[in-house]
Amino acid sequence: MPRFENIRGFFANLEGDWRSVVLSLILIFIVLSVRAAGLRVARSMENAPEVVRLRWQVQIRRAVVGSLFVGLVGIWAAELRELAYSLVAFVVAFVIAGKELILCFLGAILRASSRSFSIGDRIEIIGLRGDAIDHGFMTTTILEIGPAGQRTGRSIVLPNAVFLSHPVLNETFTNAYILHVIRIPLLVQDDVERAERIALRAADEVTGEYVRDARFYLRGGGSDSRMTTSLSEHPITEPRVLFNIYKPNHVEMLLRVPTPVRKKGETEQAILRRFIAEWSRLNRDKPVDPVLLQED
Repeated sequence: MPRFENIRGFFANLEGDWRSVVLSLILIFIVLSVRAAGLRVARSMENAPEVVRLRWQVQIRRAVVGSLFVGLVGIWAAELRELAYSLVAFVVAFVIAGKELILCFLGAILRASSRSFSIGDRIEIIGLRGDAIDHGFMTTTILEIGPAGQRTGRSIVLPNAVFLSHPVLNETFTNAYILHVIRIPLLVQDDVERAERIALRAADEVTGEYVRDARFYLRGGGSDSRMTTSLSEHPITEPRVLFNIYKPNHVEMLLRVPTPVRKKGETEQAILRRFIAEWSRLNRDKPVDPVLLQED
């Protein structure tokens, strides 16, 4: 069969993608021819109901599309395999090179979905504290707050990736009042009961005017709906003292007081000044045992 031999020789002489192109064109021609013949047969079924003819036309179109897809995939299988390998390599390289960018973007999504803070909130994360003034898909900017609750004038730009692995402390979640804890270190030889009385007296002088309003707000009486849904029991707003032994020979007095959110630093400084002044006056002539001051 010389004609068949000529056709086989023609395909044998084709190289690379040209063979796939010619086979694709032949496949398309055959499939379209079969489709046209099938649709012609379906339309010629005069005795069949209209619904049956429409059903046959739909089935023929589906069979043609499926045959064409399977045939083209089989013809271009080697090329598609190489393309898949290239895409996988590209995706892996992109993930490795853009890992930090992806983490920052995911951190922004987490921050937005959890609503952990918004513009104007005072937050603390990885030891950095400040007021949030801007946030985007990649970074969040805060104005730094120093140890005494005062602004330093410096801005800190945080990559949003930190929100994926570190907790965010929102100091202004309640908007109006919070219960702030002041830590006062003491020695075991000190008169802790007298220190407690001095601390409570100083707290009453500074925060006495806040107790009533703080109690009303923290019990859900304010306009902030988050308080009514976040607290299952009513907190005690009057100043109170707890003790903690955080290392040998040292006692930590924890003074909890109510204070407006934006005056936490001022309140702490006012209480500490009163406490230090009276405590120093009472212990001015008291000798200190050097052993108790040694670090363990």
